[in-house]
Amino acid sequence: MAILTPDGHSIYQLAAGLLLVFKPRGYREEEHTHTHAQRLRVLRGQLRVETKGEWVVLDSGDTSLTVASQQPHATEALEDTWLAVERVPHP
Repeated sequence: MAILTPDGHSIYQLAAGLLLVFKPRGYREEEHTHTHAQRLRVLRGQLRVETKGEWVVLDSGDTSLTVASQQPHATEALEDTWLAVERVPHP
């Protein structure tokens, strides 16, 4: 299943709880939350993530970043960016 938007942002569901996401350079998501924790891993490109008032830049090859359930966060693609977004199961 794929969700394609006019601004170039694309989401592909690979499996239950696993998404492949494309964010074109400059694409921003304002602060938002999710009902579940999620793990972000950049596969190609560069993504800036703001959480807890601090910005972290993720590059391909970096370790993943886990955002807690209900944790406000925002993102910005600094380059054309592909990332895997995985729903983290509750402990």
